[in-house]
Amino acid sequence: MTDVRMLAGLDRNGGMAIGESVPGAKATFSLPDGPSPGNSNQSPLGGSRRDPTGGSLVRVVAGTDSQIIGKELAPDQEAIRAALALIVTSHWFRNTKRCRDLLEFVVGETLAGRGNELTERNIGVLVFGRAPDYDTNDDSVVRTSALEVRKRLAQYYHELEHETAVRIELAPGGYVPDFRHEVNAPPRSEAPLEAQPAREAVSDPSSARHSRPALWAAGALVVAGIIVATVWLLRPSDPLSTFWGPIYKGATGMIVAVGAGQISPQPGDAPAGNGDPSTLDVVRSDRAGFADAVVLAQVTGLLESRGKHVDLRRASSVTLDDLRRMPAVFVGNSPWTERLSAGLKYQVQHDAVAGTLEIVDRDAGAPTPWRINFMAPYSERSQDWAVITRFRDPRTQQIALLLCGLGRDGTAAAGEFISRPKLLDTLIRQAPPGWERKNFQVVIGVDLIHGNAGPPHVLATYFW
Repeated sequence: MTDVRMLAGLDRNGGMAIGESVPGAKATFSLPDGPSPGNSNQSPLGGSRRDPTGGSLVRVVAGTDSQIIGKELAPDQEAIRAALALIVTSHWFRNTKRCRDLLEFVVGETLAGRGNELTERNIGVLVFGRAPDYDTNDDSVVRTSALEVRKRLAQYYHELEHETAVRIELAPGGYVPDFRHEVNAPPRSEAPLEAQPAREAVSDPSSARHSRPALWAAGALVVAGIIVATVWLLRPSDPLSTFWGPIYKGATGMIVAVGAGQISPQPGDAPAGNGDPSTLDVVRSDRAGFADAVVLAQVTGLLESRGKHVDLRRASSVTLDDLRRMPAVFVGNSPWTERLSAGLKYQVQHDAVAGTLEIVDRDAGAPTPWRINFMAPYSERSQDWAVITRFRDPRTQQIALLLCGLGRDGTAAAGEFISRPKLLDTLIRQAPPGWERKNFQVVIGVDLIHGNAGPPHVLATYFW
């Protein structure tokens, strides 16, 4: 007989429904091992059996506790769909339409009771627009996409902030997702507490004296545990909201602007004979580096997932009136980032004669090691740096966020840093109390090995 753990309560029709757990309890019924005789107990989801007590579907997962999926998922469909919404708007999924579409489709079909129709061909036709008679052997779009979804789900749940009550998994070998409720209930004692034999009281005074140090140590451990738990509970639960909230709070929209792809004029940039920009000038003014474009997509996706309208602009087209109307994010180096950061502690300075770009500390009075030489071979570079600045500009009375990398890897590291909760948490841990309401600058660095960048790390901070 296969034990089935009940993770559900009664629905309004007397059947079982996901959502209410019976802590540590075994199911009130069992299922025989092996396939059930006949097809009368097959569920529409495939691989499931009906609860012999009436009505509910029991998915039996080999080697794991089974799950009970009610006939009416209304109470818990919202929880599952909410968990799905968090997944597809996370940085693991929001930039990959193929994985996002596949996961949303299989979850929606399963919740609608059409899990038995989730075949490779049906998914290829309905999700990826393939012809009904396409050759699944030659076209592996569904299999490769499902493999990528499984990998991204594992990465998503690996992050601490994504330990949620509802877990969505896509097991290998099929396309029907599993919805798991994480229940961490302590096991029940085999006998009632009052039925256990009581120990006789110890009246030896020497034993009491010897036990005092142990009691003091236990008390100290309890106090330490309370302090650690209190600090943990009081820490910001969502680093992204803590970082971005002051920027877009109360704003109906935000400007996201990208700087020019070049810092200084290039040979042949002279205007046309009549003084108007040449076609080459216009084309070059529209150029943006690939790293800048990636960060632009990260910032835009993050803001739109929080319901904010994004006004994408070239930095050269932004006016002072625009900055007075709404907050702005500037990606890369541009005349606006130079103008806005003028007078701040950390600034990016370009030396056209020496061919260098560096982050200077105006208060230090000495050069910093954060410098790159554009004339040196790229393969010889082992590091890149960036300055992240979030402050309220006194001239516009709006918050501006400047993401200025020295090279492309620095800019990419800045975009990764402000969109990854774990990385932002490294800033929060060393920030002063009330930092979320302060202006600040963060200098980050990233190590390069044969052109491959490692994770960004904080080098210096300044709050005011």
